[in-house]
Formats: sequence, structure tokens, C-alpha cells
Amino acid sequence: MSIQDADKDLMSISRFLSYMRCPALYKAVYIDKSLPRTFNIHAHVGSTVHLAHELLCKHLRDFDEIPPLADLQDEIKKYWDSKLSNSTELLENLLMQEKLANRLIETYFKFFQTADIKPRFIEKHAVWYPPGYDFGIQGYIDRIDEDGHVCDLKTSGKSPPKSRATGKYYVPRSMGYDLQMDTYFLLAREALNIDVPGGSFEYVVKTKTPKVVRVNYDVDDLHVNSTLDLMANLHNAISKGNFPPNRLGPFCSPQSCANWHPCTGL
Repeated sequence: MSIQDADKDLMSISRFLSYMRCPALYKAVYIDKSLPRTFNIHAHVGSTVHLAHELLCKHLRDFDEIPPLADLQDEIKKYWDSKLSNSTELLENLLMQEKLANRLIETYFKFFQTADIKPRFIEKHAVWYPPGYDFGIQGYIDRIDEDGHVCDLKTSGKSPPKSRATGKYYVPRSMGYDLQMDTYFLLAREALNIDVPGGSFEYVVKTKTPKVVRVNYDVDDLHVNSTLDLMANLHNAISKGNFPPNRLGPFCSPQSCANWHPCTGL
């Protein structure tokens, strides 16, 4: 990082996606910081699955073997219990969600055993200041394999959509996941000097019978590079203080947005 870069805003893909979701919510979270952090049992389930992925990858990379499921579950149990001190969830719901987390981890463990994964970097932090732009980009990439393949793990309540034409799963662009993966491609290429052949999202799906769905994402250099212009437009709007509420957005409801009541006054 140069002296000139030190004065630039350091943005993350989550910040850009938050602004795209609702500028007013972005202001409440990142500028006013008026939304207190609260324990969310569903986010805790997702974090637990991410930890399982991290532990599996590190053990495989460092010892060239997959750890026994029982050992993995012991570590996960410690993590699960350590985060419950601020929870107001009823015990019955906590137990139900813990059972769900265990089923998801068992499902991902079986997938991991057969997926021929060869991790090089796990939870890799990368920072890049694009030349000619007045902001930097940072991100944590869940996994980069030995061949440069980039992977992001997601815990989802439903499977990603399928194409009617091909019958294949695809990236739901309306959620901003394509922007996320293109940003990871940029960071891997520019900050880590990795030749990226492609990427994938691994969805751990919380259906009645949990499953793992891998959706491959190809590198399109024109599309990857164009994400910088989109980010520049978003950063320009943020810098100018443009924070209107997105009343027509799919997340503008008291169930989906913690800022809904103070934002609407209802």
C-alpha cells in the first residue's frame, strides 16, 4: 500500500452489496452505527458450518488427510456453546437449531470426502487498491485451491435456481453473488497474483434432507473488470451522502430489515 492509498476508503464487497440492497440501511449500519449487534441463531448456524469447512480444509492441507467426523464435531460443539451467552432464544429453538447445524455439517463432511478438494488458502484476506480509483477493496475468500480455483461457501434455506434450458444450477445474480465472485477473482488475481481458472459457490442447503449443491462460475475478464466501474459508481454515491430508502426492495419489511421501524417510523 502506498502513502497515497492510505487516505482512500477501504471497501468490502459486503459494504457494496449492503448499499445496493438499501442505501438507508447502509447508512444505519456503517455510518450512524445505530443498529446494535444482536445474536442471530440462523447466522450462528451458518457460521458453524463455515467453521466446519475451515477446519476440514486446514486439516487436509496441513496433514494431507480428512479428520474423523467425531473430532470435527467436538470442535464445533465448543464453538457452538461459546457463542450462546448473549442469546435470548428459547432453549427448545436452540436445541432444534443445533440439531440442524449438526445435520448440515454431516452432509458437508460427506461431500468434502468425495469432492477432491485441494485447499491452498483458507479464509484468505486480500486487499487491493485499483490504480486510478479512489477506494480500495478487501475481502475474505473462503477457499482458494491449489489450481487457483476460488470457492465461497453459503448456507441457504433453499437450493439455487435451475435453468429451464439446461437443467443446471446457476448463480442468482439478483442476490449480487456474481458481483461477489467477480470481486474475489479480482482480489485473487491482483492482490495475490494467482491465475484463476474459475470459481464455485458451495451451497449447504437446509432442506428436510440437507444437501450440498456446487454451482460453477466461469471467469469473464470483461465482466470482472467492469465490476470496478460499478463499484466506482456506488462509492461515488456513498461519498456524496446519497442514502435514500429502497422501499421497493425485496428486503424492505420488518421481518427482513432491522432498520425498518426507525426508518419508516411505523
